[in-house]
Amino acid sequence: SSAPSPPPPSPPPSPGSPPSPPAASPPPPSPPAASPPPPPPPSPSPPPPGPGPPLTCTTSCSVPEYRTLIAVAPSECPPNGMNFLPNCDSCELTYGDVCEGDRGVCGTDNSLDNCGAYDVYLITGNSTVPPPSAGPVPPPPSSAAPSPSPSAKPVLLPTVHPSDRPSTPPPPSLSPSPPPPAPPPPAPPPPPPPSASGAGGSNTCWRPIPEYDGKGMTYEMDHVAPFLRFATSATLTMTTMPDMALAPGPSYDYVAEADAVIANMATVDTAGELDEIRFFDGKLNVALGLIGTLLLGYGQSIEEIMLHSFGETSAVHDAGVAVWKNKLLNSRIRPTTVIHQLYPEDNLRLNDNMTVRGKHFQTIVRTMSHSEYPSGSAAVCAAIRDFVDALWPHLTLTMQGGEVSYSDAPFVILPNTLMANVPLTGAVNPAPGGLSAASIAERCGATRELGGMHFSQSVPAGRKLAAGMGAEAAATLLSLLGPREGGVRQALGGSAPCAADCCAAVVECNATA
Repeated sequence: SSAPSPPPPSPPPSPGSPPSPPAASPPPPSPPAASPPPPPPPSPSPPPPGPGPPLTCTTSCSVPEYRTLIAVAPSECPPNGMNFLPNCDSCELTYGDVCEGDRGVCGTDNSLDNCGAYDVYLITGNSTVPPPSAGPVPPPPSSAAPSPSPSAKPVLLPTVHPSDRPSTPPPPSLSPSPPPPAPPPPAPPPPPPPSASGAGGSNTCWRPIPEYDGKGMTYEMDHVAPFLRFATSATLTMTTMPDMALAPGPSYDYVAEADAVIANMATVDTAGELDEIRFFDGKLNVALGLIGTLLLGYGQSIEEIMLHSFGETSAVHDAGVAVWKNKLLNSRIRPTTVIHQLYPEDNLRLNDNMTVRGKHFQTIVRTMSHSEYPSGSAAVCAAIRDFVDALWPHLTLTMQGGEVSYSDAPFVILPNTLMANVPLTGAVNPAPGGLSAASIAERCGATRELGGMHFSQSVPAGRKLAAGMGAEAAATLLSLLGPREGGVRQALGGSAPCAADCCAAVVECNATA
């Protein structure tokens, strides 16, 4: 705009008039208006959304597991097989596994869709030890970490991750402070340690064991019958499913347990001990041995033998399903895997005074492809003992023309004199004096520890889980015979033949009657 016009000049004074006072000086110009403050710099844009905070939950497995998981970034999604991913609350999952957050289990988002149409999460922590409760924050550790003792051995412990621990909120400030900057997106979880994919490490869940065919081929196990974790009483044939809480998860000191396995195997140094381990490894040896004993030793008919075989097989089946269900719920690591990890380069003395490196350790007979706890052999042989004890008193047992009573203890059900070798399998009968039902159950479990297949708590747990199943199978079998007088032989026999005078009272008809 233009500058203001100067004021007009004052007229000259008229003669004789007093002089005019001087005109007031114009006011000083106003200072220029202050410039407006510069606009504040734009706030930094928030970081792109990350996979979200870790989630925590407790599984409903027979042994609760305290699990943490985090959504995977879309770039980290599995390349294929997402339609086969287990749900995030599945009991077989462990650290480093990926899972599908179906139905919102473990706090997952059912509509996350971070991997196409799937809600995929990574297990970043899995432990049977509950996270510690909130409490005072411990002092920071010393910067100088203590050096381990040269003689210390590695210890297998359940995994507890920092995300499991509750944080302590900061004390409130007396003066307002600016809000903290937005946190950076969480870093992707670390890759699973080598122990989670093979040797066990802090992960005590079952892991496949490599196998060799002796011809240069290597195989890796798959856990057998994983669907049996859903088995119920409807899956069984003659019994009801026992309570899985009878065999809760074991609490092992794995170093001490591994040392005990090695020491047990070192005591096996005779052919007879090896024969016994191999004999009880094959449950068919017991089944066929019992059939041969009933036929050759105690004068049973083919009908009685078939009835016995049907009932015994059902008892073994039901006990096997129950113990495999528990194995899948507990999922415990085998001694072979533990010893491979603890003593890979140590020279171990085993059976027959054989010395091998720990990384080449193998059990005396093949380790089955299912988890260590509880012992399936112990459960099955306990069911056989209970079945024989409940059924054989109802059988008509004869020896050398005379009847014998099963109550005469100890009653030999696998005599060595009749069968030094089991029919068909050819296995050596390991007991010079024969075997009773009780000794079969005892040695069947004990040989699993001598052979290196089990730790100390597994055999007692298998026996406890299957206790009574054999007797229940025998009771169901006898009920199929219906009302009867006498024993099984009388129930299986035909009707009594007609006596000579059974028709004497019949009136003959004639034409005039």
